[in-house]
Amino acid sequence: MTTGPSISRHRSNQDYVTPWPFIAAVEVKFGPLLVDLAASAENRRCKFFYDEADNSLSRSWPALMGTLWLNPPFADIGPWAEKCAAESALGAKILVLVPASVGANWFVDHIHNKA
Repeated sequence: MTTGPSISRHRSNQDYVTPWPFIAAVEVKFGPLLVDLAASAENRRCKFFYDEADNSLSRSWPALMGTLWLNPPFADIGPWAEKCAAESALGAKILVLVPASVGANWFVDHIHNKA
């Protein structure tokens, strides 16, 4: 018998909605969110959003001009963290909601001592 949490990597639900009270708190601290970078019509938290078909990883985020919101699919955060690092270096203001995974490669490579 296994106890405690388990992760079904790449098979778990990947489209959890960020709760509105959390978004409200973020907007109080950082201002209005302009674009949700990884959303669907059902779970978006901004008027403007990119869904899977739009593939925001292939787009220029600094060109969006404003505070961007990202709650990426947790099964593969690496490409999103890499994109955030590259785009923020070009001037994009991105707020990212990710698990506290300080030992993960994506955290070490793109977040630690950089964000």
